[in-house]
Amino acid sequence: ISGNEVTTPGSSCNPADDKKFIEHNGMMFAEPQLFEVLAAQWLAGGPSALKEPNMVVLDESHAVKYFGDWHKAMGKTLHVVNLLTLKVAGILQDPKVNSDFRLKVLISYITWKQHGKDYGYENNWNSTASDWQVFVRFPENVLKSTIDRQLLTFSDKQWDNKNRPDRKKYAYTQPLIDMHFNSE
Repeated sequence: ISGNEVTTPGSSCNPADDKKFIEHNGMMFAEPQLFEVLAAQWLAGGPSALKEPNMVVLDESHAVKYFGDWHKAMGKTLHVVNLLTLKVAGILQDPKVNSDFRLKVLISYITWKQHGKDYGYENNWNSTASDWQVFVRFPENVLKSTIDRQLLTFSDKQWDNKNRPDRKKYAYTQPLIDMHFNSE
């Protein structure tokens, strides 16, 4: 999600006291299982914070940016684009500067499903785009070529190419290390 306005309510009930921020990157919808693939250090909360709707996990810098002190952020409320009211349920230590995954503002995935029309959520494979990524940890004895063959069959079954037979869509795997080092 990019270009979203994030609002933190002020201490009074007066909207003039609210603080507004624009986030251009690092804001995403995520499931708790993301942390089975990507490592993160938790300052407060844990992956289960993303199980419930309307929950958000912030990195330390964003917790400080929004609330002045990350210790004070837990349990506080954020508004995103005046559509979502989110409760801060976890704080992550800031990722290393050279990280490809700058996890800054993570909104529970179930929130996305509940606000599908507002955020382009679709429950079919024809709507997938490179903006959406799935991270999977395969057992060590499974070959990438085996998974890619299975995904080719899956893609043929799931994607309706009748309207655009000249344009086929396929899902494929990419090792995590390639996301950083492969220029393609």
